[in-house]
Amino acid sequence: MDQHMAMEPRPGIDIQSIYLMLRRHIRLLAAGALLGAVLAFAMLVVMRPQYTAVATLMADSRQEKVFNSDAVISRIEASSAAIASEAAVITAPSVLKRVVEKLELAKDPDFAVRKHTPGMLGSAKAWVFALFGVHARVAVDGGGLNEEAIALIDKLRKSMEVNAVQYTNLINVSVTSKDPNKAARIANAVVDAYLIQQIEGRYLATRRATDWLTARLEEHKLKLRQSEERFERAKAEMDLVDKEGTTLEEKQLVRLNEELVLARARTAEARAKYFAVLQQANGRNIDDQQLAEFVQSALITQLRTQLAQVIRDEDSLNSRFGSNHPAVVKVRAERRGLNSQIGEEVRRIVAVLKNDYEVSDSREKSLAESLKAAAEKTSGQRGEYVKLRELQRETESDKALYEAMLQRVKQTAAQETWKSTDFRIVAEAVPPLSSSQPKTKVLAFAGLSLGLGLGLGLTLLTELLDTTFKRGRDVEAKLSIPHLVDVPLLPARQLSMGGPTRTPAYNAFHFAAQHVGTPFADSMLGLHAALQAAGSNRPMRTVMFTSATPEEGKSVMAANYAQLAARSGLKVLLICTDLRTPTVNWFAPDTEIEHDLVDYLQGDAEIESVIARNGQMSIDLIPAGRSATDAATLLSSPRMQKLIEWGKVNYDLVVIDTVAIVTCLDGRMLARHIDATVLVVEWLKTKLDMAKEAVELLVKNDARIVGAVLNKVDFTKARLYGLTSA
Repeated sequence: MDQHMAMEPRPGIDIQSIYLMLRRHIRLLAAGALLGAVLAFAMLVVMRPQYTAVATLMADSRQEKVFNSDAVISRIEASSAAIASEAAVITAPSVLKRVVEKLELAKDPDFAVRKHTPGMLGSAKAWVFALFGVHARVAVDGGGLNEEAIALIDKLRKSMEVNAVQYTNLINVSVTSKDPNKAARIANAVVDAYLIQQIEGRYLATRRATDWLTARLEEHKLKLRQSEERFERAKAEMDLVDKEGTTLEEKQLVRLNEELVLARARTAEARAKYFAVLQQANGRNIDDQQLAEFVQSALITQLRTQLAQVIRDEDSLNSRFGSNHPAVVKVRAERRGLNSQIGEEVRRIVAVLKNDYEVSDSREKSLAESLKAAAEKTSGQRGEYVKLRELQRETESDKALYEAMLQRVKQTAAQETWKSTDFRIVAEAVPPLSSSQPKTKVLAFAGLSLGLGLGLGLTLLTELLDTTFKRGRDVEAKLSIPHLVDVPLLPARQLSMGGPTRTPAYNAFHFAAQHVGTPFADSMLGLHAALQAAGSNRPMRTVMFTSATPEEGKSVMAANYAQLAARSGLKVLLICTDLRTPTVNWFAPDTEIEHDLVDYLQGDAEIESVIARNGQMSIDLIPAGRSATDAATLLSSPRMQKLIEWGKVNYDLVVIDTVAIVTCLDGRMLARHIDATVLVVEWLKTKLDMAKEAVELLVKNDARIVGAVLNKVDFTKARLYGLTSA
């Protein structure tokens, strides 16, 4: 038995389901990609190629030291904001106007500007506005920018692009045109116009600064002359004034103050030396190194060296001969003599340092008294001296300001003729060798993306609009009835061996009996087992096969199921109640049938006379040999109920093939008298709304629906829907 199971649903995004959906619609996706490629190719053929030339400017941070002073306009700061601002200036009308005039773009066909003439509607609108005092804008020629010039500049701006290169000091000026040479010519003209505007701007700013400085210079010149005259008059009124304008008493005070500072330093140094040596002499702790630093006494150094040698000799002789030996006594006497000489020399040094200290102290006091006397002498002239110094400072300040401004005027005047800019051209535009638009790779990628997107959209739309049944779990989830079995699609090759489907031998109606062991036959066995399991509590002696719409395979299903049930040992009666499309020709009875189901239901024959038998088949058949217009009335008659009851008594299983539930009333009339109803649902064909309506109609007629069969499943394609066979 073949068991067909669907994959269990997973929470979240089911990647495998998406993959299977794309696999199912691979042709649709391929068609979309092909359509996108064709559209991209068509656009490449239709669109005229455009060429883009690029000129590159760089913010020049190098300082050209032609002049010692700074320029009137400082150089640009190489920051991202400043670079971006200058990039915006390049597209200013004042710059592009120069390009339009230089290249005579007004005569260029690519920049031709159509003169706007109002039509009938525009004239009528202007007339209506004029009634309310609103007049149309009148074209004026202001600064050389009339309507034609503005239109040309706007067209030029649309054909160019200015970008500041991130993290650099570079600005790219790109111009796009149908002619590569024209694109390069315009790009170079734009950067040249921008640099010329910078030079002219610096010249005008420097010229204005020079004029302003010249006017201020004349004012400061007059002010300096007046200050010098006041200072000279004040000098002439004072007697004790040298030629520099400083009083003699002031100079003497400065000199005495400087000498007093030096004297105090020398006194402090002499006092420090004296007390340091005196302290050592009183303590008899003579430090030769410190004495050498203070007085640089070579004699003490020599005596101390001799004393050290004598001490070593004394220690050596004492250890060899003892303390009373004449040699030891002699050496001891030499040591006392050296100590005495050192003491005398130290006392002499102390006396010398004391004398130096007293002399320095005396000179310090004398200078202090002289400074005090000079200060008292000049205190009477303090007022005049302060006034004179004030006049002198004012004169010197005016003179310094005048000289600085005179120097700046000369430098600024010299800078007027110096041509410098903040940017320089690092790469001139050259005619491009290849077109920039349309971009073949980008357009091809966009076309493929658009096509794939269209294909994907159609795929999603197809999936959303597809309400057919694809898996057994779809039947259970959407119809709320059990899923019995998946029946495979009959192989066309094997059916063709016996001729058309409705021929007596080797056709679809007895395929399971003729091809035992095939997936189709195994599915019939699976259906039989499922129906037996469903009828474990309540015996099912009658089973009806129906569908929502015609051509879903219910008749083939009923015939094959009846034959497989008979092969299992059951006595089976198959009743064909489809009175609209009779199917008796597939059975091939042993003897010609004189009566059929219609004759019985109309009362023209009895049950035994309408049963057809075939020696090769193990089932009996009551065929619908002909159609009847009043089929619903006949099937709901008591004779039909009597036939069903007679079948239950004489057969183990009665299988009934009926018409589609939704389209005809016949099956609904029989459903309430049947033990089990099987709904046949065709894979990828039966619509959800039709199947739901069929279930609702069966339920309303008290039918016992045991489940649904998913028929005509093509397992070569079923894997694309998550179905696997086991």
